[in-house]
Amino acid sequence: MLYARIMPRLQIILLFMLIPLVLSSLVVTKSGGTKRAFIIWMPSYSEYEFVNPDLYDLIEELLTEEGYVTYTFHDPDELYSYLSTGVRQDDVLINLHGSVFPLPSNLQGKNGAFKIIELIGSRIKERGLHFINIAGLPFSAFSNKKKGYWIRLDFQGIETFASDLGYDVNVISYHSSPITLTTAHLTKEGDDIATKYSIMMPSMVSATYSLSTNIEPFFSVYSTDARGYFGIFETVALFKLGNGFYGHVGIDWESYKVKVNAAILLALKVLEHRGENSLYIIAANDADWYGIDMISAKSYTEELLNSLNVNYSVITRSDDLVNILNKEYDAILLNLHGEVFPIPREYISGNDRLGISISYLERLAEFVKNGGVIINVAGRPFFALSNRLKNFWFMVGERGLISFFSFASDYKACGFVYDHSSHGFIGAELTDFGRSLVRKVYAKYLWSGVLSPYVINCTIPAIFSFYRTKDGLFAHATFIIGEGTFTYIGLSTDTPSETILTIVRVTLELLEKRNIVVKVVEGESGKVLENTYIEVYTVNDIRLASGLTGKDGILTLLMRGGEYIVRVLHPSYSSKSVVTYVINSTEHIVISLYPTMLHINVQDAFTHKPIVNASVTIYDVLNHIISCGTTDNNGYAAFKLKEGEYIISVRAEGYESRNATVQVHGNTTFIMLLRNTVTKLTVVVVDSITGTPLSGVLLKVRSSNGSSSYSVTTGINGEAVITLPSKGPLTIEAYYHNVKVGVAIVDSPLMPAEMKIKLPISLEAYYKTKYEGLKAKYSNLSKMYSELNTRYTELLSAYEGLMEKYMSVNRSYIEL
Repeated sequence: MLYARIMPRLQIILLFMLIPLVLSSLVVTKSGGTKRAFIIWMPSYSEYEFVNPDLYDLIEELLTEEGYVTYTFHDPDELYSYLSTGVRQDDVLINLHGSVFPLPSNLQGKNGAFKIIELIGSRIKERGLHFINIAGLPFSAFSNKKKGYWIRLDFQGIETFASDLGYDVNVISYHSSPITLTTAHLTKEGDDIATKYSIMMPSMVSATYSLSTNIEPFFSVYSTDARGYFGIFETVALFKLGNGFYGHVGIDWESYKVKVNAAILLALKVLEHRGENSLYIIAANDADWYGIDMISAKSYTEELLNSLNVNYSVITRSDDLVNILNKEYDAILLNLHGEVFPIPREYISGNDRLGISISYLERLAEFVKNGGVIINVAGRPFFALSNRLKNFWFMVGERGLISFFSFASDYKACGFVYDHSSHGFIGAELTDFGRSLVRKVYAKYLWSGVLSPYVINCTIPAIFSFYRTKDGLFAHATFIIGEGTFTYIGLSTDTPSETILTIVRVTLELLEKRNIVVKVVEGESGKVLENTYIEVYTVNDIRLASGLTGKDGILTLLMRGGEYIVRVLHPSYSSKSVVTYVINSTEHIVISLYPTMLHINVQDAFTHKPIVNASVTIYDVLNHIISCGTTDNNGYAAFKLKEGEYIISVRAEGYESRNATVQVHGNTTFIMLLRNTVTKLTVVVVDSITGTPLSGVLLKVRSSNGSSSYSVTTGINGEAVITLPSKGPLTIEAYYHNVKVGVAIVDSPLMPAEMKIKLPISLEAYYKTKYEGLKAKYSNLSKMYSELNTRYTELLSAYEGLMEKYMSVNRSYIEL
């Protein structure tokens, strides 16, 4: 009985004692070249999130190919024992549980989770562990199924990881959908072209398959105006890729006629933009279709194009695409197969359907890149490839569009289709560093864009990154922490395995240290520059290393591969920053420096004309003369100086002398404005419309401080001479026949050498005043006339009354 009780416990104790010995037995001295890699994969003990379970076998195979001796942890207690005592310099530890980390049986609750986080951080920093977390947000949750442990930390996990190491991290998550797309509206340009060709389009359509890209659409017919993964979700739009175009029609549930109408509008836009092009309707009898009734759509497309008098051809066999793709780089292909794209038999060889599909998508992209146009009439583009004659059918999925965009734009354009399932993520684009790797050896595996449930921003030095958002947040990055590194791969489950594997493969290669040999020379002579200070910064602008060049002008730094900013500082030369990609086993960088030049440009303060032969003296901050010279015909004087602060003194005949302080950093140009010292100013008053000099204009002149005030009158040539005050602005009021017709304010120290200015005035005020005077006189005369006319009428009436009386008396007299 006692034996039965003791032996199992002894076996467990011996097991834990042997684990470090077994792990240490994998270690060979660094010069021996044996590399160790450890995989955390224990689905029977721990949950996992955002991870494809098939990755385990692929990762194990990859590590073997890369020359690693690989060990897999299937028990959290084994893992804890390794972290406690078994970690060696440059060990690689890969967590395949995504956001979840297995919790040992002897640790419980949040305190146990924090203990694991602290342990991993210390092993990275102090023992040189390389920790790679694949998918999700690291340390979001901790799990032990056998013990029933489940601890959810969410953002607190990675925040604790960073803070324990003395850094800060911010996490951004769009895991819950920020929008719900339902409809898209007809744009103004879409309405215009539809009206132009008399094609009836509804004002609103469903937005089921809208496309969000990191490039602006060349032409949009239906837009949601809603911010998407990379940009606005466009439902029907034309995008320029390379020298060609991709046309997207993502309308769903509407009649096939609406889809065809929208596609035809995109084709017509291309024809307008380019002129005559060959238009082909793809309606192959030997390929499947999905998302549209191809037979009905074909009949309606032909009917519509005939009514528009547009020439076209119909492709009824998939093999007919071969000649077009190889030769007709100005052709427009209108795909009526919806989410399916026909593949010719020529491109189908072997059993690797994914490889066949990717190669064919690359060929389609090459066609567009060279000038071709592909317009997809319905659904998710390039989602499947089909050829019935070869019994070929392959679901490419999201990678179809992304691969197409990547190949067609040299990995600069990316886009994802919203289909009410893969939404609520953040879009991240392939970095320039990632593109440089793609061009070298990793084409077809890294996408131009990915979706991420979480992106991070932190103060941990990032030595390279493949995917970042427009705001610079990391969806992937490798961070250097002390002697080791931490790699964050926060991609969504939609990301294909080959992309994840490529990221891991490249990361492993770049983790190995290599020499960066920086040589600094003088750009003009090629002479090496010793004692030049060099700083190396990470992509998130954190200084990582520094040093001085030797007599040979060289500084050699031992660093891991990645993307770095090399800044070179020399007191006698302009500082320079160079972005460099450290990929090779030894990276040689030659940086040319040029002397720091201070260019002084001396100008007349009023006319801004150059002042020739101005004397320029340069002093240091202790008032010691450093250099001197005179300006050339363009008013320039140049000086070679060390970077720093200087005092400039400038003198020129007829101008006030002036001093100024200048901070010289790199090549610097400083404009010095000098004020004229002449005290007399000739003012020429002219009509602002005709330019005719005006005589008899009274100029009332007064200084701003009221120290002087006087008047002068322009002569027959429109000129008058005034005296300038020592400083301060001068106000000149112009009167023409006692009417104020203009005002000018002149800053007296800013006068030109010839001391003659034009004062254009408008006589409109004078004529207006004169007109108003005449109008008033006319009004008065009119009033007097009216009054006299009234009096005249009254007198006339009285006269007529008297005459009537007179006639009456006269008749009486005659009768008598």
